This record gives sequence, C-alpha cells and structure tokens, in this order.
Amino acid sequence: METVFKMEETKIENEEKNATKVSLDTIPGFPEFSINETIVLNRVKSMIQDVYELYGYVPFDTRLVELDEVLNQKGIDSKELFSLNWLSKGVEYEPGEARRKLALRFDLTVPMARYIAQNKNYISFPVKRYQIQKVYRAEGHKVAQGRFNEFYQCDIDVVGFNTLDISYDSEFPAIVYTIFKKVFCVDRFVMRISNRKLLEGLFRENGLEKVEVIKRAIKIIDDIEKVEKETTLARLDEIGINIESAEKLLVLFKEIYARTPSEAIEFIKLCDFQDKQLLEGINELESVVKGIIANGVSEEYFKVDARIARGLDYYTGTVYETNLLDHMEIGSVCSGGRYNDLVSTLSGNPRDKYPGVGLSIGLTRLVPTLINAGYLNADSQTIADVLVTCQDKKYISHYQSIATRLRSSGIKTDVYLNKNVKLPKQLDYANKKKYKYVIIANKYEFDEGEVVVRNMETSEQEKMKIGDLVNYFTVEQMNS
Repeated sequence: METVFKMEETKIENEEKNATKVSLDTIPGFPEFSINETIVLNRVKSMIQDVYELYGYVPFDTRLVELDEVLNQKGIDSKELFSLNWLSKGVEYEPGEARRKLALRFDLTVPMARYIAQNKNYISFPVKRYQIQKVYRAEGHKVAQGRFNEFYQCDIDVVGFNTLDISYDSEFPAIVYTIFKKVFCVDRFVMRISNRKLLEGLFRENGLEKVEVIKRAIKIIDDIEKVEKETTLARLDEIGINIESAEKLLVLFKEIYARTPSEAIEFIKLCDFQDKQLLEGINELESVVKGIIANGVSEEYFKVDARIARGLDYYTGTVYETNLLDHMEIGSVCSGGRYNDLVSTLSGNPRDKYPGVGLSIGLTRLVPTLINAGYLNADSQTIADVLVTCQDKKYISHYQSIATRLRSSGIKTDVYLNKNVKLPKQLDYANKKKYKYVIIANKYEFDEGEVVVRNMETSEQEKMKIGDLVNYFTVEQMNS
C-alpha cells in the first residue's frame, strides 16, 4: 500500500513539473484598479454623468471598433492605432488589401461623428451628447505620468447643422468648473482657452503662408512646454520665422497669459493685427470669455493662453486645456475644442455643415492622482452602507428579511452569511471594509422585535424596533 501512495505522489509531482505556467505579470499601459479605486472611479463617473445631464446632455454608446480609414480622418497616425486586421470573410483567408482593416477606437469624438453622419436624417440638431467609455492608443505609455494605452474618457459634445452659435463654446468651461469643484473637490486648477484662428493668424502675420508649414508651426507650439526655449526658437527659425520674430512671438504669449481673461482680450484687440481670420478668432474668443463669466465662472479659474494649439488637425476655433496647478507633471487632464468639418468629412456630402464643439476628461490619469493627493477618499472596500451580522445561524432568515426591508427602500445593505464566524470577527471585517453601520441581533432582540444598530465610525450603538430601521437610515443618509 505504501508503494502505491508513493507512486501517486510521484505522478502528481511530475504533473506539476510538466504543467505550463501562465504568466500573471501586469501589462504596462493597461491599468487595473483595486476595489477601493474602482469604487471611487465608478462614483466619479456617476457624478460626472449627473453634471452632464444637468446641462441637458444625452447619453451615447458607440461601438468599440472602427474602420481605420474612419479614424484616420482625424489626422491620427496609423501607427498609434490598435489595428485588428480582421478577415473580411469570416475565417476564409483574404490576402493583402482584401483584409478588412479595423482598429479599436482612438477616442470617442470620431465614433460620435461617424454615428451622426450615418443617422443625420433622424437626429434633431443641435444634439448635445455625453459618453463615458474606454479608448485605446498604441502610442508609447508613460505610466509614471499617467499616460496609458487603455483609459477612460468622459466626453461631451454639441453638434449643429449648418450653424452652431459660439455661445455653446462658453458652456463647457462652466461644466468643467462644476466637475472639478463638486466632483473632484479640487480648488487649484486652471482652464486655458484660446482659438486656433488666433494662433494660425499669428503665424501668417509672421510670414508663414503654406498650410503644411502652419501645421508644423502649430506642432512646435503644441510642444512648447516639453522642450527648452532655445529648441522652440530654432524650430520656428527652421520653418521661416526668424529668431527675432520668434522671440517677439513668445513674449506676446507671455503678455497675454499674464493678464486676466478680460484684460487679455483688450490687450490683444489693441495689437495692430491685419489677418482677417486672426481678427475673427479674437472676436470669437471675446464672446467665449464673456460667456464663461456669464455662466458663473470666476476669472481666477481660467486664462487666455494663445499657446494652446491642440495638435490634432480637426480643431478649427476655440480650444481648451485644463491643468491641476499642484500636479502639472501629468499634463492636461481635460481638453477639447471646436471642429467644423469632422462630421461633414464623414457624411459624404461636404456641402452639409455639422459644426461641433466638445471636450474630454481623462479619468484614468486623473482619478489615481486625486486619490494619492487626498482629494478623493478611497479607503472603503464596499458600496453598501449597512452590514447585517449573523450571531445565530438559526435566525438567518430573520437577518435576510431585515436586509430585504432596507433594500426595498433603496438602502444598500449586505448580509454576513458565514454563520460560523464569531461576532468580533464580523465586526473586524466590517471595520476593514468600512461599512458605516452594523446591525446586530440575537434571540433576545428578535423576541422583542428589536435590533442593535452600531455606528462603526463613532462606535456608538442604540437599540431600536425593526420597523423603525428604514426611517432611521433614511434620515441618516439625508444628514450625511
């Protein structure tokens, strides 16, 4: 018999040695959140959704996969797309160009534009939409700076037909202000706004005429905070703006940014500019600044910054970027702007105009930073407010009945169903998970139709009738 046991042990050992080990390593660029962080992330998404809906935005849910030719309409480098290259006829092999070229969505704006182009005859314009979903980028990740390949974006956009009043552009900073103040509990942030017509006009005023050269200049300014001043000057000189003119341009940027938004507009209007589009951009920017103030945003929370370029080609007017003043290292956490041609490009009829304006908040970068900095509390591992403990397994149906009573009134309630764990360990579990309240009862309480409610934060407890529980917790929720 002993020999048989030894043979079995040897067989098991050999099977374990031969078993293929599966790697459980993390994949850089594809973040996963702890339970605590996920609870915060979901709460933040819900609160942002409430703010968006407060301003009349409706939900969108577009597909995860797009044709890469659709995504390329935004001026995205195909190397930054997560290509799928599915076969066009199921499992049948199709060589070369016959493959159906698909990619995961790079952002939420182009899928929205594609959807509107497809359904333009069924949509009432202007359409105000929000979307909170994941996007995928094959660009290099920098986890330390919060840059990932997979991340959540929270988008809002307004798209019109033929016209879209500039006043819509001023609504977005008010929404961002509300979210950063009431959802993120942050006070030190700045929204930087500008207009692409202003920046492009400044380049023309300095002798640049060709569209491709102006695009290169925009890219140089878009990188201005990432490189040394001498590098920026040299790059501008290389494309046709001499060092002296480039120096004056950088000084102008500083002069504008140093002023309050209202003062910055007056300063720009006094400059002797001649470019028609530049002057148009100034007028639009003035309207936006006045609208932002009218929407209740103090001038201490936003700045006119002519350096804001937004590197993507499709922006045509107002542009936004938002930074946390105490965490500038993570870059812009909320950006966007106006685009006049994106939907038209996809609709197949360039004569139809679908001007739009929108912005996006990058949650995957922002939420962990706010948790680590103490703005958002992530110490809880439960979303339930109440834990019903189980002291006596004979009364398990009573404990479940109490939970049902509370849940029916919208009170999030959990029940500790491991009947063999003593009460002190159940209370320890409640402490670790951060339940706000614990309900305790045994035979003697049930005989009186009562339970004990323990406040886990204060350690205070009181006995009450089971019939009074709903009213008690409803009042507590209203006061919390």
